Amino acid sequence: MIIKHILIEGKLQNNLTAEEITESLLELPKIMGMKTLGELQIEEGSEKLPGFSGVQLIETSHMNIHSFDNEKIVLIDILSCEDFSEYDIIKYLERKFNFEEYKIL
Repeated sequence: MIIKHILIEGKLQNNLTAEEITESLLELPKIMGMKTLGELQIEEGSEKLPGFSGVQLIETSHMNIHSFDNEKIVLIDILSCEDFSEYDIIKYLERKFNFEEYKIL
């Protein structure tokens, strides 16, 4: 069994909307060639930590995106028991989120 994990921290020019996170969590499984399981869940953050958190289960594990408005930061976590192209994921996220900068953790 393969276990592949990518964790990205990005500095944003603009805060993400719930719609942008939802679109990304719907598009990423297609890019990866993965099947989704169940409904995508997205929740608004708290007064202390404003932003949004979205989670999508996939057949081979999960993916989630957490945005933090106060710091204009996004954390993207993708875990799969099947191989996927990190390059394709990063290129998509660069276009979608227009990072000021990012790092792979």
